[in-house]
Amino acid sequence: MKKWFTLLAAAVLCIPQTVPAKDVKGTVIAQKDGQPIVGAEITVKGTDITAVTDMDGRFVLTGVPDDAKKLTVHTIGMEWRTARIPDEGEILVKLRKEERVVTPFVTAGMCSPMPTSTDDNSIKGSGKIGFQGGVGVSFALSRLISLTPSVNISQQYATWRTYESGKTVNTDVTPTYLTVPLLVDFKIWNANSFRTLLRVGPYVGFGISGKYKVDGQEGDLFKKPAGADKAFYKKVDAGLALGLAYVLRHVYIGGGIQWSAIPFYSTDSPHEIDLNNCSFDISVGYYF
Repeated sequence: MKKWFTLLAAAVLCIPQTVPAKDVKGTVIAQKDGQPIVGAEITVKGTDITAVTDMDGRFVLTGVPDDAKKLTVHTIGMEWRTARIPDEGEILVKLRKEERVVTPFVTAGMCSPMPTSTDDNSIKGSGKIGFQGGVGVSFALSRLISLTPSVNISQQYATWRTYESGKTVNTDVTPTYLTVPLLVDFKIWNANSFRTLLRVGPYVGFGISGKYKVDGQEGDLFKKPAGADKAFYKKVDAGLALGLAYVLRHVYIGGGIQWSAIPFYSTDSPHEIDLNNCSFDISVGYYF
């Protein structure tokens, strides 16, 4: 009896165990005009089950596991798309044209400097909200990386407080910069053409105008005052820019920060104090 039971158990174990499967049918069309897309590749996520659309944009995936949830759809010249497998019925997938190789854009928003001093006991700075705007071009090097130069004009208002002999002297500065960042965008694609941009790159800035005001007196921020050995602010700034942004179709929302690599002013007495700048911005924009 024991022998027969052992043989029966072995026979059961030898029976192939099959996972419930089904066929998934659908059609892939262009979102703009509804025309069928020929040659699009459809893949069941997590498997090697694939199909290619025919002349009518139709496809059939056979042997799809019942627990499969999503498909990926892609073809040359169109954006990748992730679609959910329906419990029943056919699926209709609409694809948009892929991001252009060259895409111009405009941005506008708010910015504020975060001035710092190497000796806060003698000189301390604080920023004020200003405005910025710019234009640029995104060059798509691949689906995941773009090179994005731009030209921006920003107002970086600030106040410097100098402490001497128990007295506080406030100096208000109103510089306007022309800034040229050269950013590399790393793109993380999400559903429905929504993408996250991680941005990093160098920048260079040029002071184009600005005033300082102290004790009721005003002067040009980027010109050397009479009797002084240098201007209060250097005309050229350079450093590193970092940013995080989101793009949904054409709409851009993002923020960034710029670290200056060089001090824009250094005092000589009573001891050397470097004044540095760091600024942040929040912008909205439009990708054409």
